Amino acid sequence: MTDNNIKRHHKLVFRNETGELPRVEAFLDGIESEFSIGAVAMNKIRLAVEELVVNVIKYAYPENIDGEIALTASLDGRMLTIEIADCGVPFNPTAVAVPDTNAPLEERPIGGLGIHLAKNMVDEMDYEYRDGYNVLSLKKLI
Repeated sequence: MTDNNIKRHHKLVFRNETGELPRVEAFLDGIESEFSIGAVAMNKIRLAVEELVVNVIKYAYPENIDGEIALTASLDGRMLTIEIADCGVPFNPTAVAVPDTNAPLEERPIGGLGIHLAKNMVDEMDYEYRDGYNVLSLKKLI
């Protein structure tokens, strides 16, 4: 049995390519197992992280530019924090307007629901541009 009050930390660095998504999945599987995260909470975390990582892969770097993305997961007590960091184009997803999900489909802009969905899957989402890096922090009480 592990002591949940001990802070634990894991990190994965990967290329900005969709072919790296299985490594992200394996990373999430590992923290789910080691941190003993329940299925309901983990499904929300997984959905948020995958949506945001795909956005970074697609949009953070100019076309044909290689870059790295770092995922860091830490557990402090029952608070899981996942940071997604990249050195791509500065972008603050927390500043994206909440989409009008009540508007008729033909009046809605294409896209924009992923960030909204991710925000609703976690307890807290914070952004900061630090030392040339976009750093997005997701917090979820597990």
